[in-house]
Amino acid sequence: MKKFLYNYSRACLIPLVKLVLIIFLFHINNSYSQDKWTLSDCIEYASKNHNLIQQQLLYRQQSLLELDAAKKSIFPELSATIKANNNWCLYVDPVSNLLTRQRNIATNTVINLNMTLFSGMKNLYTINLKQQSVASADAGKEKELRQLKSDIINAYYNVLLAKEQLSNAHKMKQEIEKEKTFIEGRVESGIAHKRDLLSMEYQLSTIILAETEASNLLQTALSDLKLATGISQAEQIDVDDNIDQDQIEIFQLNLNLVDSIASACSPEIQKAKLELEMAKSSMMIAKSARYPTLSLYGNAGTKTSTKKSETFNTQLNENQNQVLGLLLTIPIYSNNRISNSISSAELDVRIKQLNMQIISEAFRNELKKAFLALNSSYGKVQSAQKQYIAANEEFKYSQKLFEIGNISTFEYSEIRSRMINAQSVLLLAKYDFISRKKSLDLYLGKI
Repeated sequence: MKKFLYNYSRACLIPLVKLVLIIFLFHINNSYSQDKWTLSDCIEYASKNHNLIQQQLLYRQQSLLELDAAKKSIFPELSATIKANNNWCLYVDPVSNLLTRQRNIATNTVINLNMTLFSGMKNLYTINLKQQSVASADAGKEKELRQLKSDIINAYYNVLLAKEQLSNAHKMKQEIEKEKTFIEGRVESGIAHKRDLLSMEYQLSTIILAETEASNLLQTALSDLKLATGISQAEQIDVDDNIDQDQIEIFQLNLNLVDSIASACSPEIQKAKLELEMAKSSMMIAKSARYPTLSLYGNAGTKTSTKKSETFNTQLNENQNQVLGLLLTIPIYSNNRISNSISSAELDVRIKQLNMQIISEAFRNELKKAFLALNSSYGKVQSAQKQYIAANEEFKYSQKLFEIGNISTFEYSEIRSRMINAQSVLLLAKYDFISRKKSLDLYLGKI
């Protein structure tokens, strides 16, 4: 009976364990496939986690704090001063204002008010400057992000290129190993010469070397992608192999729209414009120093002294004093400091104007070059496709001839080498085109 129950339990449990293992392996495989990084995933991760972006966000927070301080500077300032003196020898008593040598402990408490009513619009220009500084920090973040996107695009497609090269090399190695086995059988049968076997071994060693180089290139490309994305080098990642074939298409760009595209999409140009506006605000701040400054001031305080017979509370009430007044400061002579400051600010405005023109022109030239390079790359893809199709058809036909012995191993190897070279040229041309197209999309603000 026990043996029957044991066998019955075993018969029931084994299929159940197998089912659980299958479900677990499917889950692991499915999770692995979901962990593959797309280009959008890499860009999104970098935009949130890369150190350069975090640095720009800190710059923005700093600018916001400076803007808040500038806005609050238009409000009155209150401060309190409490002073206690232990006096002896000859001194002036702070309460009676008489000379005395008697030891005395005196206190003085004052609340001060200060408010700038007019300073040549300096406060307004300072607020404008800090607002422009916040916008400039945003533009700086976009500038860094765009550079990161460019680096990620190049690294990402280098990974895909290396993966496809590695896959092709692996497939070709398997084919050559099969053909080597076929040649070994023919050599043993006396149909083929040993030279054919040595030639096949040479081809196999060559493709193994190519496979090793492709593997090294893949690891290097993955390392570059991690660096550009901000992912830890210790983390293992893989990228999505799927490429939309519709990307291999050409399109026309109206170069007359380059100026408007540049102004709307380039963070470099936006940052240069903001730097120009900041320079103008700084110039107005410098010019405001020519104008008088009108301030409202006031204070309220009281004094006590141990020399007087009144109690401490009585002195606090009787010695109260209040002051409220206006202070007008007129700049008359500053040894040309104000004039020099204004001249320096005006020069800075001219420098920023030229800098904006230089950046705008450079961006337009880069955009035009990117478009022309894309067209040229498309032509290379078309030519490489035709070359590969012809070389691949020749190789397939030569395979049939090789199998029936109508072509030598040397000729077959030469044809194979041409096909492998054509395949490599096509891969390079394809990924060069896709990378350039993505870069142009980045220029146009599509990424």
